[in-house]
Amino acid sequence: MEKIHPKRRKDKYNPYEIYQTEDGKYHLSFRDSEGVLQHLELEESLYAAFNDFELEDISYLNVVDRHYEQSQLTEISINRRAFQKEELLEGQVMKKLEIEQLHNAIARLPEIQQ
Repeated sequence: MEKIHPKRRKDKYNPYEIYQTEDGKYHLSFRDSEGVLQHLELEESLYAAFNDFELEDISYLNVVDRHYEQSQLTEISINRRAFQKEELLEGQVMKKLEIEQLHNAIARLPEIQQ
């Protein structure tokens, strides 16, 4: 009898598999503590509960993956931020004045040299 699986990403910590057979019965299979594969027939309501739980779990895993993909924080970058000296206000003002002077000097150059 052929199994009809919900097509889903599986978490390595998910110990069970749910599926429906062609005859419309719902099943759950898993390996017990001794490594023996166990098969159970489920009622539709229990199958639906397992199905909902899997969908919520997959949704959470996707959120976590997106967060990690967008986060570029590593130990190196965190340490760099922690040990980076804070720029004093005087330094910021001086830098801004130098940039302003540079822009003024460039503006006074002939167009070709700019």
